Amino acid sequence: MGDRKKITAVTINKSQVYCGIEKAGIPFYCHFEGYRQVWRTEKDRDRIEYLAERRNKAHERALELYPETEYFLDIDSYYVDQTSALLGLLDEYSSLEKTVILGASTWWIDGRYVPLKINFWDTWTTPEGRGKPYGFRPSTPNLHPGMIKVEAVGGLVIYPRSAFERAGFGVPEPFPEAGNEINYMCRASGLDRILTFNVRGFHPSPFPPLPLPTRIVKSFLISNTWQSLKDKIGPLAPENLRVASSRFKKELRLNSKGDKSRG
Repeated sequence: MGDRKKITAVTINKSQVYCGIEKAGIPFYCHFEGYRQVWRTEKDRDRIEYLAERRNKAHERALELYPETEYFLDIDSYYVDQTSALLGLLDEYSSLEKTVILGASTWWIDGRYVPLKINFWDTWTTPEGRGKPYGFRPSTPNLHPGMIKVEAVGGLVIYPRSAFERAGFGVPEPFPEAGNEINYMCRASGLDRILTFNVRGFHPSPFPPLPLPTRIVKSFLISNTWQSLKDKIGPLAPENLRVASSRFKKELRLNSKGDKSRG
């Protein structure tokens, strides 16, 4: 891939954001002009037409600002501050012997369960990732360990400038079965599309924070000891254990006497 200065990172957002990749000497352009709220449903045709238009304008403007661009690092705004994943994807791309479209695997943490579940995120763009466990490391002939061939990759992707210039972004047909604006560009590029599980980006959970499952709360109120609760929710990550602690320690003190009085 050569000089990283010939890579331009691009994102679209409702307002200006900054990206840690700039510290590595890579130009970054955030396109926030023309934003409007279009959330009817995720798979609404108008929404995908709008996103395709914004992505096209973002790439065109980036080429005006950085005409020496040879590769695009296309980043959804959720991932702009995940610098280690961005740099990891560049390293993975540099190790390849042929020009492809390479995307990182993207994940989300489902806190509705104990222990927490980590699920593959972008199953519309990349249905091949559905059901794959976190830590999945495939072995595919003619690819590096951890990589598989897919129909399309999105979210955190690197590809040559020619992939965009060939057709840009659009609505694939038949819609929505054929995917979204990313699928359109990937297929029109004529390049192999590779997903690497060696690099991981994390998407925010689509669900609001929820209390621990009812069975754990009941066990807590009955136990009368914080240590017993810690034993029950041990599989939780340390940061979630601290959240549980702050939420329920007070209840422990209040209910330890109340449970005795109720017999």
